[in-house]
Amino acid sequence: MAIEPKLTEEHKTKRENFLNRIGNNFGKEDTMRILLLDEKMLDLDEIYNSQNQRIRVASRDETEILAKDYGTMNHARYMQNVLPIALEYGNKAFEEHWPPISTGLNPVDYCIWDEFAQCVNLEKATSNSTLIDELKRAVNKIRHDAVLQSCPPWTIRLQRVLKNGERYFFLNVVL
Repeated sequence: MAIEPKLTEEHKTKRENFLNRIGNNFGKEDTMRILLLDEKMLDLDEIYNSQNQRIRVASRDETEILAKDYGTMNHARYMQNVLPIALEYGNKAFEEHWPPISTGLNPVDYCIWDEFAQCVNLEKATSNSTLIDELKRAVNKIRHDAVLQSCPPWTIRLQRVLKNGERYFFLNVVL
């Protein structure tokens, strides 16, 4: 069984235009300057609480942290503090060309999070402050080549989507 996104012809055309634009205008150096963000859940007591403290750690000195949150992030704080910064970069880099229904085109590569999780030693984290110290130590242990290897796959994924006549990935599910 093949699972396919519900893309209209307009969606497919916008996606193809985006892929061509990125392919023609983004070099390796450009993709290396994109700071990939995601969340990784780590815990000390196997209890996950979405209101717990978030810790932001930059893995590279040349990547500046542009938004810092102090306290619980909610929709109002996100829209006031983070969204303007993200929109400024997105509008500059992608303008209004990001196509609809395009999670597969996201540059986030989860191999970095796997690498990060393997570097964290939760046995050393016995309190909030020791957890922060351990996360900082773990970020510095992430292999540089793991970060570098996560960037080219994004452009490769874009090229594969473009080569596909339907202009999206096929996800084959065996039932």
